[in-house]
Amino acid sequence: ADDLHQEDLKRIFDTCLRARDIVHKLLSFGHHREGAFQAVKLADTCREALSMVKELMPDHLQLHVALHAQTALVMADTSQIHQVIVNLCNNAIKSLGDRHGNIHIHLEQLTPDHPEMMRAPQLPQDGPHMLLSVSDDGPGILEEHLERVFDPFFTTRPMNEGAGLGLSVVYGIVRHHQGIITVENRNTGGARVNVWLPVAEQNRHGLSAVDTVHQEPRRGAGHLLVVDDDPLISTVICQLLIKAGFSIEAETDPEQALARFQAQPDRYHLLITDLGMPNISGRELVDRIRAIRPDIPVLICTGYGSEQIHLLPDNAKVITKPVLDSELIAHVMELLHNAV
Repeated sequence: ADDLHQEDLKRIFDTCLRARDIVHKLLSFGHHREGAFQAVKLADTCREALSMVKELMPDHLQLHVALHAQTALVMADTSQIHQVIVNLCNNAIKSLGDRHGNIHIHLEQLTPDHPEMMRAPQLPQDGPHMLLSVSDDGPGILEEHLERVFDPFFTTRPMNEGAGLGLSVVYGIVRHHQGIITVENRNTGGARVNVWLPVAEQNRHGLSAVDTVHQEPRRGAGHLLVVDDDPLISTVICQLLIKAGFSIEAETDPEQALARFQAQPDRYHLLITDLGMPNISGRELVDRIRAIRPDIPVLICTGYGSEQIHLLPDNAKVITKPVLDSELIAHVMELLHNAV
């Protein structure tokens, strides 16, 4: 009986995650959110995203990675580039299905006279570009579908295996980065998606990139204040953090949370708060707490989408509900690490 209950819970959990992903993609497609663009080493950003991809890879598939141009810079929002890479790899995984196969990730810097660039006439020919390609040796794409793969809601999969939003979101992100994305069938079988991004001007003048790779901070270090008016959500968040070794104080009333902080402002290493709460909103709570201690790291845990960006406090990390324990812990550790 316990095994049956576990299976039922897993199905419920997986369904909730699929619903969350569809909502996020709809919001991303319908309300484009301006990201934090900065000069980054694309190879480093790829490595970060591929660490997530490796968690998705079934045992019967092999991932082959070749990242060249290690110091080349692009102007990018790293979180959006992560989304591009993960979505493209996830598409390749689904295309291969249960068969044994290979997924290849290739990154290189090309000059305008390179044959690959000359093969893409829609690319501007006034400077070098980074070419990121994701290819597989699966069944490929039917010719009549090639022109529609970036259309919203277009999918060749069964209804329960995708909403057809992944590639349209990727297309929007690439275009927002002044890039080009193309898809083609490989002569040797399978499909290849090419993402072209212009090399940053900084790269041509020898300026340094933002270092997006850092060491993972120590687990379980820090005393955290958790504020959410939903007792169930507050309890779940606290249990996850306590299990990871953190010390927690929780409030469902933001006014009581503010009073706690006012009494001992140096006691807390991090604030985790919801946005939509009675009496005091999450944004107002953050503003009032930062008036006391401007350096306090803040993690917003909210169900709001990007269309509510004006509600978000400045310089706050945001994670959307429902949250996975791994996501929550990773964000908390990153904020504590950066605050040191």
